[in-house]
Order: sequence, then structure tokens, then C-alpha cells
Amino acid sequence: MRGERRASTLLEPGVFLVSAAMLAFEVLLLRLFAIEQFHHFAYMAIGMALLGFGASGTVLVVARPLVERRARPLLEVAAVTFTVVLAAAVPLAHAAAFDATQIVFDPGQWWSLVGVYAALALPFLCGAAVVALALIDAKVGVGRVYGANLLGSGTGSLLALVMLAWATPQRAVAAPALLAAAAAGWFLIRGPARAPWKTGVAAVLAVGAMVVTVRPPWSLQITPFKGLPQTEAMAGSERVGERWGPVGWTVAVRAPAFRHAPGLSLAYTGEMPPQTALFVDGETAGAATSWGGEVAGPEFLDWLTLAAPYAVRDPRRVLVLGSGDGLEVLNALAHGAEEITAIELNGPLVALADSLSGSAPTAYRNPRVTLELGDARTFVASTAERFDLIVLPLAGTFNATAAGVHGSGEDYLNTVEAYDDYLRALAPGGMLAITRWVRTPPRDNVKVILTAARAVRRAGADVGRSLVFLRSWAAATLLVRPAGFDASELARLSEFAETRFFDIDWPAAAAPVAGPFNAIERPVFAEATAAAATDGETLADFVRDYPFNVAPATDDRPYFGRFVRVTSLPALLRSPRGSWLPFAEWGHLALIVTLVQSAALAALLLVVPAGTAGFVALVRRRAARAPSHLAVRRPVRMAGYFGAIGFGYLFVEIAAIQRLTLVLGHPVYAAAAVLAAFLTFSGIGALVSDRLDASRTPHACAGVGAIALSAALFLDVTTLLLAVPLAFRVPAVVLVLAPLAASMGLPFPLGIRRLADSPNRLAWAWAVNGFASVVAASLAVLIAMETGTRALFVVGALLYAVAALLARGSTRQA
Repeated sequence: MRGERRASTLLEPGVFLVSAAMLAFEVLLLRLFAIEQFHHFAYMAIGMALLGFGASGTVLVVARPLVERRARPLLEVAAVTFTVVLAAAVPLAHAAAFDATQIVFDPGQWWSLVGVYAALALPFLCGAAVVALALIDAKVGVGRVYGANLLGSGTGSLLALVMLAWATPQRAVAAPALLAAAAAGWFLIRGPARAPWKTGVAAVLAVGAMVVTVRPPWSLQITPFKGLPQTEAMAGSERVGERWGPVGWTVAVRAPAFRHAPGLSLAYTGEMPPQTALFVDGETAGAATSWGGEVAGPEFLDWLTLAAPYAVRDPRRVLVLGSGDGLEVLNALAHGAEEITAIELNGPLVALADSLSGSAPTAYRNPRVTLELGDARTFVASTAERFDLIVLPLAGTFNATAAGVHGSGEDYLNTVEAYDDYLRALAPGGMLAITRWVRTPPRDNVKVILTAARAVRRAGADVGRSLVFLRSWAAATLLVRPAGFDASELARLSEFAETRFFDIDWPAAAAPVAGPFNAIERPVFAEATAAAATDGETLADFVRDYPFNVAPATDDRPYFGRFVRVTSLPALLRSPRGSWLPFAEWGHLALIVTLVQSAALAALLLVVPAGTAGFVALVRRRAARAPSHLAVRRPVRMAGYFGAIGFGYLFVEIAAIQRLTLVLGHPVYAAAAVLAAFLTFSGIGALVSDRLDASRTPHACAGVGAIALSAALFLDVTTLLLAVPLAFRVPAVVLVLAPLAASMGLPFPLGIRRLADSPNRLAWAWAVNGFASVVAASLAVLIAMETGTRALFVVGALLYAVAALLARGSTRQA
């Protein structure tokens, strides 16, 4: 027994390092997909990781005779292979030449996606095989080995943030190979069968990992539909700056032909100042605009819809939420605002924009401007200041917006609760200005109108007098003023619009101005403002009958960019492919594609070997004249148990990430913090599981379900943390998650201990749990989009209840 415990102890440091490398690589893949493709592919990275976990179990089942005889040598081989394939994964994925924007038009892209899955799942297959073989080899102390796995994973998610802060994206993604090499070295050098050649292999791996990290053998391959490759293709373009960090990779490009003036009036005949294009994760984030005066700004600013609020009145105090490149700050300065507060989460973007002008004046260097680096929702919730004008600037590039690639991304700045906060931060008579791109067919501006109308109604104001919607050919600005617009203000706004060929869509009670200058097939915006002003059945009918989902987003369902209705997908799929482009929302469709493909791969890698193994077991039992029903019932119950906790864990974890994105301000911060907290405390729970009898498994599952259900019931309490400084928010989040995460660390090792004497069944349990998690990663997002984050917690709790029942039945059978 002591020898077995000593062997287990030797395993734990290596398992810790392998797990840290896998989770760091997984988090870094989130950033890689955001840069090379689009942000909605983040959850695909989670699916790839878990596909590797499941596939490792299948491989171990197929290699069962060898595993039973030589688990430890196989572990060392898997650790060495893990290091090699981790370094080669991204170049192999690039060789698949996957283009997300063509997946609907080009069937060949499905095979490319399979190639990407295979290349990026391979490191996780090898790393997970190391952990599974360690569990098999440990025999006792399963909780310690699994705890090392979870604690290493939690550490790896935090190390990923450090790598992103200190290294370029390419080097950051390559850096986990260092952890993998250290793990392989530990297993080789500290293993029971030591040999000089193993030390040499460990040294080669260490040197190779360092070389790959310093000089990655690949470069970023950004989809050509993003702004960065399009701008760098212009004649005379030159990359003049670069910053990186956890929230984004920021690049500045100077190109003679580049101009950034969102929705500039077609009547403008003046000059454009010199501009340098700015990109975050390859998407256009605005431009650093050179200007030459303390008070006067570039003339073109007054010919944008952004200038509309200054035509109504002269605000003294202005708040810009997400100031980015500083265009809205410059706009406020040019129109005479005395005090301007700019909020921006992406510090490197501000620093790069500010550095490009040299000694020339910039928006951020003006004494009237106060810059706050942080999240907009957090600032609004915590400030006691009141503002005459709050600006929510144009966000994102037109290309990405038009393609709908952000349909599955959380957007907590454009929910009903967010607009409630903005309206509360207005001074008496203050105004909220929201600018977005004009899309065809219209959808997100319609949703903005309806969301703002609900917030105005919740504030007790008259919607019909509080909204004015103004648009150019490419951009639109919604003005929201709970106190209402008087006749003189509307007259000034009308004059401003007519001289610039802008259209104004009034609420039903007001007369429209001359025009339309920018005609659309159907007066959708006028209909939307009229319906919003009436409320009741008219509004409900408008939302129900509109071709897209334009119902207001909420903090529980913060998917502002989700416009496709599930009920409309069959008609969409029946239409000719060429007609999809104006109507499709690629983010939503890509998520469905990912779910279908991950489920198919999971079924292929699990069901076929399982069916074969089950048939063989059935034949053997019949030959031995043993009860054949046990050959079916016990494996099915086992698969149900580990599948339920696999789905449940991912559902609860992703629900927590989505909700705490609001609290922590950015998906990367939320993913890293939640993964670190979940995995670390789950690791502690796994360590504690060694002290519990395996018969307590049903109670552990029931306890997880009860805590998850409590989290769903008290979900809204997390918004109270918005007013707390970040230094206190992170510990508060950890404390909130600790009981849930610790309890979630119990069911898996308790279930595994029942299988410790059967490496084959243990490998199957590992595979089932991994494949369930694969499907859960995409399915969880779809459930949250359709029913909300709260429902995702509830479904996760119910799955743990099912696992408790299955574990109880298994105990009775035993």
C-alpha cells in the first residue's frame, strides 16, 4: 500500500503541469480564434479540448490489453507526444485552410473544420491520456491525482492571462509547450524505470519548447473578411504600431487611402484629416485622427450622425462609454463640452491611439478629458456623477456587423438593465445617444429602439416624446431623452438633418422632415418607433411578426446580436444558398454547425467502440451463462452517470462564465477567473473525496444540484458587485463560486473509485464524461440564447439530480 501511495505522489506534479499546459492552451485558443476568425468561435475551442478528452478514453479502451500491462510506460510516451503535438497543433490547423465565413456556401469547409478539430484536439487527447493513465496507475489516491488535474487546470487558466499580457499572441499560444516539456521531463526522470536516454529526451523537449516559444513556426492567418488584412492590402500601407494584452491584440496601420468617418454625409465637401487605422483582434476599431487645435476639431465631425445630440443642446458634462479610438471624445471637444469622462476597457488601444500623433494634440491629452480604464457598466453602476449627455459609440467593424458574426456573443452594454443604468446616470434633461451601423435588412437598430423604449417606460417617461431616430446611408443615432424633446429642439434637429441629407424617423405623434434621402424598401424604423410608443398588443404584434428576433436583450439573455429565430431556420435552409447572405447570422449558424459536428464526432468515437465492446461482453456472458441483462444495464447506468455530470458541469460552468462577464467586464477575464475558481475549488473537492466513502456519491450529486439551483434563484444578486472596485469584485466572485465548485469536484472521483479495479470501465467513464462535455460546450450556449442563463443553471442542477438517481440505483445493484 505504501508503495502505491508513493507512486501516486510521483504522478501528481506531472499531472499538475500537464493540466496547466492544457488549460493555458485552451484559454489561449479562445484568443487565437477571436483574432483569426471571430469571437463566437470561443466556445468551439472548449469543444475541441473536451473532444480530445473524450477521444483519449476511446483510445485507451481500444488499447485495453496494453494499458492493463504497461500503463506507466504508456503515460511517459503520452507525455512526450503531448509536448510535440502541442507545439505543432496550430501549424497543422492552419494547413486545413478553414474559412468560417464560407462554411454555408462551400461544403468543403466542413472537411476543413474537421481538420481544424483534429489538429487542435490532438494535444488535448494526448494530455488527457496522461491524466487518465495516471488515474489508472495510481490505483489508490484517485482523488489526489484528479485534484492535481483540477488544480493544475485552474493554475493554467491564470497563467494564460500572464502569457497574453507579456507576449505576442503567437508566443503566448506557443508558451504552454514549456509546461508540457516540464511535465514530460518529470515523468521521464522521476519514473520507476529510469535510464540515461530519458534524461536526453527530456532535455531535447525542453530546448525545443523554448525555441518554439521564442520563434513560433507559424504566423497569424486572419480571415480576409476582417478589416486588418483588407487595409494592409491597400497600396502604400504600413503597420506602424502594435500592442497586446488579455483583452485584445491592437494594431495600427497607416494607409493613404484609409478614411474613417462612419456614415459621413453625402453632402460633405470638405477635407479629411490624416488618420491611422486601428484594429483590435483584426477588426476595425476606428482611427487615430490628427487635429490641430485646442478647441476646434476636424470639420467632418459635424457631418456625422454622431453630432446630432449637439444640435439639440449644448451639453456641459459628457460621458463616453467605450471611447476606443477617441472619435467621440474629439466630437465632444469640438462641440464645446466642458467636462468629458471617457471610459475604455482596452488600455492598449488608448495608448496606441494616443502615441501615434507624437507631439500633436490628441483627444485624450486635453485637460477637459478624464480617462477611466475599466468597464462601462461597472463605472455607471458605481458613479454618483450625473451627465448631460451619455454616448454609446459605434462599435465594431461594418463588415463583421453586416455578417452577423457576433450573434452568439454576450453584449452587456445593450440590455434593458444597461439602458436603465444609463438613464439613471443622466442629469435632469439629460440625453442618451446610441450609434450603430445601418444594416440591410434592418434589425439591430430596430432592437435598439425597442430596448430603449422599454427602459424609458420603466423609468416612467413617455416613450412617444422621448425617442428620436436619425440615420444616414451607413450609420444611425438614436437619441433618448426621458424629459422629452420640445418643438424648438426638434426644429433644430430637423434643420441639422436636412442640410446633411440625414433622415429622421419620428414617433407616430410627430411629423417627419423632408426626404427620404436614404430610402429603404419599408419604413421599418418609423414602424418600430410607433410600435414602441404604443406598447401593448401593437408592440407585441410588431415583435412577433418581424422577420428577425428584435425583442430587447436582457442581462439574463445578453445576446443583443442574436437575430435569427429558431423557427425561421427551416425556411432559411430551404432557400437557395445565394439568397442566404442578406438574411443569415453567421454567428448563430456557426454555433449550430459546431454543435452538429461535435455531436457527430462524439458519437462516432464513442458509440461505435462502445457497441463493439458491449457486443463482445454480451457474448462472453452468454458463453459463461451469466445474466445478460447485467452486461447492458450496468454500462448504460455508468454511461448515464458520467454523461450527466459531464453535461451538468459544463452547463453550470458556462452559465457562470456568461453571467460573470457582466461583473468582471470582459469575456477573457470572466473565462480565466471562473475557470480558475471552478477548477481550483473542484480540485480541493476532489482531494477531499478521498476521505469520503464511495457510497456517498448520490448525496454529493444531490448537493451539487441543490447549490446550482440556489445559484439560479439568486442570480440577480451578482449585479450588486458592479458597484464594487475590481480589487474586491474578484475575491467576491471566488467566494461566491467556492461552495458550488468544491461540491462539483466530488462526483467524478467518487464515481471513478468504483471503477478503480477495472481500467477498461474507467477509460469508458473518462470517454463518456469527455464526450458529454464536448456536446455540452455548444449546446449550453444555444440553451442560454433561447432560454437564458438562469435556465442553464436549472438544467445543470437537474442533470446532477439525474446523476444522483443513477448513482443510487448503481449502489443498490452492487
